[in-house]
Amino acid sequence: MRLTAVPAADRVTVVIPNWNGKRFLAECLGALAAQSAGCPSTTVVDNGSSDGSADFIKENFSWVNLIELRENVGFGRAVNRGILASDTEFVALLNNDAVPDPDWLEKLIDAMNENESASSCACKIVFYDNPGTIDSAGDLYSPWGMSFNRGHNEPDDGRYSKISEVFGPCAAAAIYRMSLFHTVGLFDENFFAYYEDTDLNLRALLAGNKCLYIPDARVRHRYSGSTSGRQSKLGTEEVYIHLTGVLIKSMPAPIIAKHFLSILMFHSAILFYYLVARVKRRNRLPRVPFFKFIFAALKHRPGIKRMRSISTKELQRYFCYKTFLHYLLKKPGL
Repeated sequence: MRLTAVPAADRVTVVIPNWNGKRFLAECLGALAAQSAGCPSTTVVDNGSSDGSADFIKENFSWVNLIELRENVGFGRAVNRGILASDTEFVALLNNDAVPDPDWLEKLIDAMNENESASSCACKIVFYDNPGTIDSAGDLYSPWGMSFNRGHNEPDDGRYSKISEVFGPCAAAAIYRMSLFHTVGLFDENFFAYYEDTDLNLRALLAGNKCLYIPDARVRHRYSGSTSGRQSKLGTEEVYIHLTGVLIKSMPAPIIAKHFLSILMFHSAILFYYLVARVKRRNRLPRVPFFKFIFAALKHRPGIKRMRSISTKELQRYFCYKTFLHYLLKKPGL
């Protein structure tokens, strides 16, 4: 019996969370329809949009699988619904305000085929209005709990043009093996929006999974276009407390002990700005219930510890900015 190869586009489901993003959908979905790998199975999870997004998709993109939710349940819950509705080998995530190059999926699937040890791939994400500047070339993480977009605001001048292993992908545009979610679980639904990908990346890394950065898989992204549009939310949103949750939930105790001073300084600052945001009450995103969120993070810690398969020494080689002082002085300390 002769086996026929499965077309690349049939091996992946693209999941797009959407909340009042009608103005972005035509370009985003049109770019998927024009992929060189073929038009992939695509699921849009609509978070109770009030701008006519769902009807727009039904009328213009009948090939899209539309999941309509009654309310905005956040990024993690929406994406999880899309992942659970998928039965393909790979799941790619794409923000509604992102536009992939025509060969985006082809490059990602080729990379997965050539690197079977990789459980996910990060893309080269550039700014939509300034494609010569990088938004993210994969994610970075510090031992004291800060997440960074690798290459953020740097010129795309060749410095980020090599395939390399990174801490993890930015979920605005990424591909994952479905088996990764079976191993480490889905996105944590206690995170409404922001840093849920950092949480997943750290859990995946602790379980021995690898992420490759694929520079030829390029996406143009409107930074925060699908939420506030602001570059910084410090003191106006409570989302930075999510970083404290990631550290409490997953960071091994020896690293916490070694970097305790930096952790104390950084997360004290986070708590201060969390309280400032709460006093100002200008949040565009829902409030983060502090004690409920922290207790939920602690509850998951024992299970993540049991799942861990790499040593502290191995984990530390993925970190940047070894101390909080390194960050303040802008010395990566790699």
